[in-house]
Amino acid sequence: MLPAVIQIVVIVLALAFVVWRQLRARELKVSRLWLVPALLTYESWRLMPANIGLAAIAAAAVGLVVGLALGVFRARFYTMVPNPAKGTIAVKGSPWALLVWGAIFAFKLGARFFTHTASMSGHLDTLSFALMVLALGMLLGTRGRMLYVYNQGPQEVAAPVMSPADPL
Repeated sequence: MLPAVIQIVVIVLALAFVVWRQLRARELKVSRLWLVPALLTYESWRLMPANIGLAAIAAAAVGLVVGLALGVFRARFYTMVPNPAKGTIAVKGSPWALLVWGAIFAFKLGARFFTHTASMSGHLDTLSFALMVLALGMLLGTRGRMLYVYNQGPQEVAAPVMSPADPL
C-alpha cells in the first residue's frame, strides 16, 4: 500500500513541476539547445531493444516523424523572444502547449497500460522504444522551432493566446 502511495505522490509532484516549469519564462542559451536532445538520443540508442526487427525500426521512424510534427506544433504555442546580443532566447509555455503535452502523456500512459495484457506483452519493448523516439522527435521539433525563431530575429512575438499585459 505505501509504495503505491509514494509512487502516486512522486507522479503528482513530477507533473506539478512540469506545469510550473512550462508556465514560467526561462532564458535558454542557443548554443546549448542541442545538449538535451543529444542526451536523449544517446539514451534512446542505449535502450534500443536487443532483438530489434523491422517492426521496431518502422515504429521508431513513425514515432520520430510524428514527434517532430508534434514538437513544431507544440512550439507554436510558446512565447519566444530572441536576444541575439546575449545569445539567448526567452521561452514561456502556454496552457495550449501544456494541453498538447498532457494529451501525449495520457496517450503514452494508456499505451503502456494496454500493452501489459498477455497478448501484447511481446510488443512492449518495441512500443517503449517508439515512444522514446517520439519524445526525442518532439524535443527536436520544439528546439528546431526555437532555433528558427532565434534566427528570424526579434520580430517574432508571442503565442496566439497571450495578451500584451501578460508579462514574459
